[in-house]
Amino acid sequence: MPEIERDYNGQTENEKTTSVGKIIFCYLLAFILLAATIYGMTVPLARFLTWVANISGIERLKDSDITEIHVISFVAIVFLTYKLVRLIGDYWRSTGDPIGTSGLSFPNPFYDPEFTKGPLLLQRRYKEVSTKLLLTQKLLQRSQEHTRKLKETLKSMEDKLRVSIRHNDNSNRLLRSFNFLFKNKSDDLTNQMLRYILDECITVLEKDQSDKSISLFKVHDDELKIIESVRINAESIAKRTFKKGVGFAGYIWEEGKPSIVNVIDNSDKRFNDQGLPATPIGSILGFPLKVDDQILGVLCLQSEAMNGFSEADLRTVEFYARMCTLILQYDTIKGNKEGF
Repeated sequence: MPEIERDYNGQTENEKTTSVGKIIFCYLLAFILLAATIYGMTVPLARFLTWVANISGIERLKDSDITEIHVISFVAIVFLTYKLVRLIGDYWRSTGDPIGTSGLSFPNPFYDPEFTKGPLLLQRRYKEVSTKLLLTQKLLQRSQEHTRKLKETLKSMEDKLRVSIRHNDNSNRLLRSFNFLFKNKSDDLTNQMLRYILDECITVLEKDQSDKSISLFKVHDDELKIIESVRINAESIAKRTFKKGVGFAGYIWEEGKPSIVNVIDNSDKRFNDQGLPATPIGSILGFPLKVDDQILGVLCLQSEAMNGFSEADLRTVEFYARMCTLILQYDTIKGNKEGF
């Protein structure tokens, strides 16, 4: 059977509060039906009682004319007396107050702590409990929403803290590696440092998935060429080059600004694979290696999944892009010195 749908207060459609107009009409219809029933019953009853009085042997009842008003009055008096007696008895049983007036009273022997007064009191208490339940449900809903937001905030703070701690550790390792290679005058300092930087860069993204790859392009003879990479196939490294404005790397080179594309459209010309075998990517981040107005290269990070990067990743990746820029400048300075 299909489950009954409930609104946020836990009520079904049929359980929702009835409108005021419908309530008035309900009691008006009840009054009309009751009046018709009473009239239909009391008229023949009054005639019957009149007939009985006329044929009875009691002199004072003879020639009596009993109308429906007499019948209704008698029934009303009996009913009112019953209700008043019931009301007073219920009051004595439900409270421990003395019986009588302030001048004459005696202890109440009828008090019963387990006694509950009639349906009117129960209805009033039901409304009180129903109101408290409704308020509790709303407070619970707010609490759940607040808890959800707190969890999201804590998760975001945890991710940022994790990235910050890892970024700090990565930075220390890179600086120690550079100092060591520089002190020992390593012939392969540039290549080793670029490899270390890319390896560390790929570990500090908020969505730290294992499907990330990274390419470092350097401007050479008016073209971008891959000089270092992580998880990029050898054919792409050897053959994938871009002119300014061509491909995503060329687009970053031309614009001179970092950018994220979290949902890649295959019809976008920036992602033409030029017929080379490549792993399909769902999102990409690009950052220019820039000194003043000169762009030395482009750093590209790819993810196989869509929405693989956040805006916070741009701020984190910037440090590693600057490190790559520093190493490329060091390599240029070193080459110029060796040329003399």
